[in-house]
Amino acid sequence: MEKKSIEAEPLEPNSDTINGLVSVVENVKRYNSQYGIGGLIGRQVVERVGEALKHGEDIERLMGEKGRTEDEAELETSLTDYSDKRVPFGEEQEMAKAVLELTHSDLLEDIGLRVSALRPRMVVAVGESVEQAGELKFQLVNGAKFSAFLHEVKLEDVNEELRHALEDIARDLVSEIYEAFKKSGEDIITAEGLAYAGGIARGLERIGLDGVDVQHTLEKLSSHVDKGDAREWVAAHNIGLLREIGEAEKGFGPSTWHTDCSGQYLSEHWQKILSTLGEIKNNPRAQELFNDLVNRARQHLDYSRSAWHRRRSEHSRDLGDYGKDFDSIFERVGLELDVIES
Repeated sequence: MEKKSIEAEPLEPNSDTINGLVSVVENVKRYNSQYGIGGLIGRQVVERVGEALKHGEDIERLMGEKGRTEDEAELETSLTDYSDKRVPFGEEQEMAKAVLELTHSDLLEDIGLRVSALRPRMVVAVGESVEQAGELKFQLVNGAKFSAFLHEVKLEDVNEELRHALEDIARDLVSEIYEAFKKSGEDIITAEGLAYAGGIARGLERIGLDGVDVQHTLEKLSSHVDKGDAREWVAAHNIGLLREIGEAEKGFGPSTWHTDCSGQYLSEHWQKILSTLGEIKNNPRAQELFNDLVNRARQHLDYSRSAWHRRRSEHSRDLGDYGKDFDSIFERVGLELDVIES
């Protein structure tokens, strides 16, 4: 992957550009909140509660005003359609996205960005339709333009709102790189992100975002582009090898898989680590990274195995058959790490 310097026409960012960009980010956040998983679930809850209330009100009216018995009122309302007649969630979602793109496309294009297609995270059957809930992400289509924006914006015009907006955008750009490698590998969006990671990281540092997680990640990506093992570093991230080892681990990864998983899950996920290490070993430019990752894998494994033994000895009666094959899995993984390293 070739790193690129900043080559773009001067954009001369002004207050309109800054305010517009902050507005874009806020609108994308609002969209994701309204049409993401929480929005879809919230809508379903509201609609079902509304239907139940309407149904209950009709039963009470028939029993009170018409003198029906409860059974008669229930029968009389049984054929009534209480469903909400609003525009379906999916259609609302598409209309909102179209408005968002129409409103902000020129501004985003000027600084080398665009809004992604919907990233589905959940599919839910709602009546006879199937609705998708997901998120929009910012994507990098012209790294030179975005880098130039970060390096040319006047520091006296930079405020906290802009910093937060740019941090959110940068976080999306890194996320897009990770996601692309999970699916089919490098594409034009990924290539731009990797090629301009260093310039973007320096731009973020310039506006006061030095040291934040995403700026540090972009610096790491840039470093591995230099070394020729960026693809391998991203692969290691995606399988959890770069997570903190032991109790400091945030989330669910190699050090903590054993706390809540089946034997099949544990075996399959460690096998992904072993397979990835085997692939990384084949890149002559990734040998330093390979050695580091093998060491990290051993530390994750040793911690996980020790923690499991401790849990089993302290809570054996409560565990039942849980983890009955964990010891054999840990043993196999340890032996295969020896083979891979040799």
